[in-house]
Amino acid sequence: MNEPNKYPKIEMPTLDEKRRSINKIMEHAPKKRQSYFREIGELLRLIGIRGLFFGVGDAAFLAVTATMIIGAALMAISSEVLYSAMFFTSPLTYILLYSLVTWKENLSGTLDLHKTLKISTRHITAVRMLFFGGFSIAVNGIISGFAVFEYRHSENTVSYLKLLEISFCSLFVFAAILLFVMLKFRSNKSQIAFISLWVTVGAFAIIPLENVLQTLPPLILTAIAVVAAIIFTIESKIYFRRISHI
Repeated sequence: MNEPNKYPKIEMPTLDEKRRSINKIMEHAPKKRQSYFREIGELLRLIGIRGLFFGVGDAAFLAVTATMIIGAALMAISSEVLYSAMFFTSPLTYILLYSLVTWKENLSGTLDLHKTLKISTRHITAVRMLFFGGFSIAVNGIISGFAVFEYRHSENTVSYLKLLEISFCSLFVFAAILLFVMLKFRSNKSQIAFISLWVTVGAFAIIPLENVLQTLPPLILTAIAVVAAIIFTIESKIYFRRISHI
């Protein structure tokens, strides 16, 4: 006598049911994160360049203009310490852009507007810092050209290429350290302290550094600039992706 089957028959899913289940799982699976620069591109596409500098365009223009005037004046009176003067003043555009834009944003209340958006203030600051670096490179190139023109009849030959190398090296070293301070300490006082330290060291070390920069091989300056630029890019990526709306 055959005993009845104790277990219910299990209906196997059809091929179409399997495909629908797989597609449903894939829809809810975590998506692969885009590359950093693609994320920046998406942000710029969303808010545009004008949105990135909304309400602070006049502060950015003033910072670039002030740097051009101050930088040209310093180059004109710094014939004996030209290279070290370029080293310590190279981040001037960056400093003024960051400081004036932040000041204007706090003054006008634009910072509070960012907090109401889906895009965090940290995202906007990180992308702005990349633009600040680009503006600084352009301004330093113009100031270096002015220095070469100013001292074209001088006994000491001024190398435009070396001025650019020094300015790039200084700029990215400064930006990398500043961003490190921003990542490590959230207080604005720490950033002000670092900028003040940079200016103070520059005032006391400008003469000794001139001898070092004159003899330093261009390859070393370029290597330092490249390493500092890579570190700055990595730090900006960390800063950009850190979850915060402050």
